[in-house]
Amino acid sequence: MKIKVKILLAIIVCIAILVTAFFFVFMESYTETKELGWSEKARINRFLAAQQFLEKNNATVEQANSLQQIENLADSDTIIINRYADVVSEQQKEKLLNWLSGGGHLVIALNDTDDQSLGNDLLSDLGFSVYYETYDYDSTDNTEPDDIDTQNTLESELEKIESDEVVVIAGDVDTSDQNSTKEEYITKLYFEGIPDELSINFPTLAIIDHEYFYADEGNYDDYKPFYWAGDKYGVRFIQMYVGDGLITVVSSTEIWSNNYLSADDNAYLLAVMTLNSSKVTFLLGSNFASLSTLMWKFSYELIISITFIVLLWLIHLGKRFTPPVTVNNHQRRSLIEHIKAVGNFHWKKKQPLLLVASLREEILRYTSFQRIGPSHSLNKSKSKQDITNWLSKTCNIDPQFVYKAIYQNEISSEADFIEIIRTLQIVKLELSI
Repeated sequence: MKIKVKILLAIIVCIAILVTAFFFVFMESYTETKELGWSEKARINRFLAAQQFLEKNNATVEQANSLQQIENLADSDTIIINRYADVVSEQQKEKLLNWLSGGGHLVIALNDTDDQSLGNDLLSDLGFSVYYETYDYDSTDNTEPDDIDTQNTLESELEKIESDEVVVIAGDVDTSDQNSTKEEYITKLYFEGIPDELSINFPTLAIIDHEYFYADEGNYDDYKPFYWAGDKYGVRFIQMYVGDGLITVVSSTEIWSNNYLSADDNAYLLAVMTLNSSKVTFLLGSNFASLSTLMWKFSYELIISITFIVLLWLIHLGKRFTPPVTVNNHQRRSLIEHIKAVGNFHWKKKQPLLLVASLREEILRYTSFQRIGPSHSLNKSKSKQDITNWLSKTCNIDPQFVYKAIYQNEISSEADFIEIIRTLQIVKLELSI
């Protein structure tokens, strides 16, 4: 290796070292945290945070989309049903009532619905109904908390529970005067053995009602609620014994979703509802993704192929989308028009002999193979006079006209041209050429 090349390589290496050292000495690194939102698992399961919270409280959590997926109800101490309408048949209703009477705890929600009578279902058989208050609900009063460590909040809620047993206290709707707008939507809950007052903001328009509220207590022998509470607009929370079991009806289970679990005392209430439960089952209900979502997830190749084919089809038919163009179809002229046009051209060019040359040539070619007289045999040359005489005799035409039609080189007028053409055509017709 030459010395110059070695020196050049050494200079390049030194420059690279200096640039690298300059970068690490004068450039300051920093970290940036970006909020990517919920994980895919949390987007699929809106009660994932609640389930993880209960698991941290040493409870076994199970989730199902319908009662049919729960193999053995007796294994569950508490069942949380997201929507009352998920109990869809009489068999499921009887099965759930038997489990409830045997000592289970059912937490069920009356979410917003247009059916105020509830129909012939579990809650209507127990005397419950629902109605809606018309008021301006300020959704900002119970928004998901910002910049809060949700896990730390849930852990602090667990530390609030000091008793191993919860006994509810019968009472009426809390209608105490509230001082702020937000307090109008707050439901205050009190439980025996729990020293703290629980404040819950149910994000729904549904108001729970029960036939017991309007009946004469002395003559009412059906199911009787023993505790209910609500906000300024109506009851949001009712508890009632069914056999040896307990049913808790709430306006909405949205308070335990991923968005709202750490707001207010929502997590605290969930812990109270499941305090003595070793196994909690969430009935999430049927929640199917849209057809477009499923197709893109499992058949995105097909969608891309169809889109590409449609694009090619549109490109192929693109010319049809342009303004229409008028097409002029010119029909080709007939043979007669062509002959007439050629004749007019040669006549204007003063070339009439070209117009009669083909007829003359055809007649002379025919006469060259005929015996015109005794002294003229086939293929021997014939004189103009002999040919003229033979044609005149054969065609019965004056020799003067025949000679003029065959050999005249001057055509001075249109009348002469017409006469020559007529004579040639008569000769051709007589000779059957």
